Amino acid sequence: EIGVIQPVAALAKRAHQNGALFLCDAVQGFGRVEIPEGPDLIAVSAHKIHGPKGIGALWVRDGVEIEPLLFCSRFGLIRGDDTSFWAFAAVLEGGHPHLVAVVEDPRGALAVDWDCFVCANDPAWDELETPAHAGKEYPFRVLAERSDYYNNRFADESDWACYSLSAPGQSHHVHGYCRRDSPAHLALEAALPEVPEPERVMIGLRGEPDSLRTNQFEITAFVRREWVVP
Repeated sequence: EIGVIQPVAALAKRAHQNGALFLCDAVQGFGRVEIPEGPDLIAVSAHKIHGPKGIGALWVRDGVEIEPLLFCSRFGLIRGDDTSFWAFAAVLEGGHPHLVAVVEDPRGALAVDWDCFVCANDPAWDELETPAHAGKEYPFRVLAERSDYYNNRFADESDWACYSLSAPGQSHHVHGYCRRDSPAHLALEAALPEVPEPERVMIGLRGEPDSLRTNQFEITAFVRREWVVP
């Protein structure tokens, strides 16, 4: 980061002589200097070339096979005010939690599910809690966990199952309810872990005229685990 050009080719050769793979962090030089021959893996980042933050690429030489140490971190375990996590991410220059959002397009090629990456919902949370959307159903990407808040028309605990729902960028959590033993309830229970922690799921939500006041919504369907839409 101070302008020094490292002897990458020589370092890669030394690594290979000792039976090791060589990773070149080319974030600073990508698009500015020629990347030398020799590395087995080359990492770049989009924000250094005026691209979106949080997106990067790892080039892997043909024939090189690597075993991932982590497939992804659990976004569902991380709250926006979890300062311990964000401090740790900053130390690693990670920026934010990893989120798997890669799918196959109709041609069989890999593509990024951008809606998943940014946790897109249409309408947005704030719009859902308006009279204009009362009584309408929408699919939503949420972080869901079991809760026990029973009130208003969802006061009967024997008839309704309660869940706390939140999402990145959402200013507050809301409560979702589905009828016990319904397909949505059974699918949600199967998707959520036994321990009390949020899980990424897609569900159908319907607002009522008083949802803006009560922050209570009916869960009408379970769409799928995770946020990626194949």
